This record gives sequence, C-alpha cells and structure tokens, in this order.
Amino acid sequence: MAQVRTWKGIEVPPSVCDALEAPWRGQQKPSLAGPQTSLIMKFWLDEAVLVRQATIVPTEQVSSEMTREKNATSVLKLKADESVVRGPYKYNAINPTRLVKPILQSEKIGAETKADLCRKLNNKEANEWLKAHEERSAVSESPQGVAEVAAAKELKTPAGQAADERDQSLSDRVVQRLSTAQCQAIMYAVAVFFFVCRIPFATIEHWAFVVAMIRALCPLHS
Repeated sequence: MAQVRTWKGIEVPPSVCDALEAPWRGQQKPSLAGPQTSLIMKFWLDEAVLVRQATIVPTEQVSSEMTREKNATSVLKLKADESVVRGPYKYNAINPTRLVKPILQSEKIGAETKADLCRKLNNKEANEWLKAHEERSAVSESPQGVAEVAAAKELKTPAGQAADERDQSLSDRVVQRLSTAQCQAIMYAVAVFFFVCRIPFATIEHWAFVVAMIRALCPLHS
C-alpha cells in the first residue's frame, strides 16, 4: 500500500502534503524569499489549494496519480484587499514581477507605502510609478497645490474627503465643467493680465501657471 498523509481530511502522497504545507508550495525558481521578491510577497496572503483527482482512485494508486506539480497550487490574495486575487498557480509558476501592478493599483494601500516599495525595487514599472508620484507630490505641496486641495476638500462630503486622502492626481478629481462662454471669459482675463502687466509669454510654460493655476481654474479644460 502506498504511503499517504492526511491534509485537511484528504489522503495525499507525502510529497504533495509537504508542498501544500510549505510557503508558496515550496517554489524554488524563481525564488520568492530573495531580498527583492520578499518585498513584493509580503503584500500577499498565500493559500494552498489542492487540485482534486478527476476520478476517485484506490488508496494504493494515490502516490502515482497525485504529484506536487499537478495537484498542489497557490492562490494569492492582497492583504490590504482580499477581493484582489491572483492564481491558482502551479508549482514554480508564481511570477513576482507580475504581482507589483495590483499593489500599485490598489486604493487601499497608501501612496507612501507604494513609494517605499518602488524605491527598493528599482525596476521599470516601479520607477515609472515613483516618477509620477513625485510629480504629483511636487504640485500638491506647492502653495497653489495646498490652496487648491483645501478649497476642494471644503466642498467634499466626509466620505469624499477620506477618498481624497488616497493617491489621486489633480486630473482625477471630480469638478464642474465650465461652459464655453466661461472659458472664453477666463482666457480673455488672463490675456489682458499678461498684456497690462507686461508679463513675458514664456511664463505660461512655468509649472506654477500651467499646472497649478490653470488646472485650479478649470482642470477639465487645461
């Protein structure tokens, strides 16, 4: 009679049981315990899932019918939001680099936590996210940005104010669209201001004008 062990009430070969009890089913390639990959994997919950036999076989045939590669799989759930699920993955099939994007997309993970992860990973996807985050931070921390955030917050409900604390760019905020006539009036007033005060037209390229002031006036038309 083939040797078997019990895992959650199910008789399985010892090698399959060992895989089901090991983190990430004992994956070796790529390693999930390295200094870079462990930074990613700590965001995920690991759940072992046994792929059952298609047909019932006698106990003496269990060892030959079930293997770690075929029957021991991993399902990963984001710790911050368990509705985000990846898998099931077979043995050695977890690709940690593909688990970075769901982390960065999650609204339940703070921007600074994401930024800290990206600084440590230092790969293309992480660097692109970090660059965009730092650009948004530079705008929001400027005097114009601070004033804009404060004004927008006053108009929000408590739930909306809580949502604004998450990572959100200026262009993503919900604003009221101005009419064409209103936009033309603003453009005329800005043009008069430039002419009367003899302000160089090159000033319009400055971030404080293009990003902060114009978007504060009408983000959807900037």
